[in-house]
Amino acid sequence: MKAYFLKSSFAVRVPWLLLGLGGSCFGQYQQATLLDMEARRARADRADFYILGQYWHTERGTADNITVPTTLGPPATGNISFELHDSGAFGLGVAYHLNNHLAVAGELTFGYPDYTLTFLNATLSGEAFMHAGTFKLEYNILPGPITPFISGGLGYLYIDSQVPSGPPTPYCFWDYWWGYTCTSATPTHRNTYFTVDAAVGIRWDIGENLDVKLSAGGNWALVHNAANWLQTIQITTAVGWKF
Repeated sequence: MKAYFLKSSFAVRVPWLLLGLGGSCFGQYQQATLLDMEARRARADRADFYILGQYWHTERGTADNITVPTTLGPPATGNISFELHDSGAFGLGVAYHLNNHLAVAGELTFGYPDYTLTFLNATLSGEAFMHAGTFKLEYNILPGPITPFISGGLGYLYIDSQVPSGPPTPYCFWDYWWGYTCTSATPTHRNTYFTVDAAVGIRWDIGENLDVKLSAGGNWALVHNAANWLQTIQITTAVGWKF
């Protein structure tokens, strides 16, 4: 009877013991898996390539004492009032996350905004080509996948008015397909300005590799001979891939 009781007790306890061990192992495995997934999703020591779209709203600016050549008579000097109309821009960027909070990034954007110039009661409208580059620091406030962030940077703004500034200049070159070819290029009024920018936004790391960002901020260009900085309000959406 005693042997039977021991067998019966052993037979009842072993399955529960194995179930308990299995549950413990599963819990540890699940915890390790979650930790591993969280570690793989972390931003630290990872690069991030992204494409972006921007909405630009630029305040009107004034450049003082600008001398402009005229077709008849001496050059004219006066103040130029200029405005870049609201427009969109596109671009790309790359960032490197030093840790889950701090990242360094570089961006290039391109666009074709319309503009209006006023000089000595004369008005000129057209389409400009612009591209901008910036080097910035981004700080993600939270270490998790959804976090607000702040950023600031330095860069440049290049604007080509596409208004001729002189006669066409001919030049010739050798083309492998067409042979010796001659064409001409017309110089235009263009300039490059130093810029500073700052923004606030929100970031969402989706899964292991994908991330999206939405931000709003300002960009200030130091326009030569201008009384004030040219201020631009920018709303940016970016989609990135971490690797």
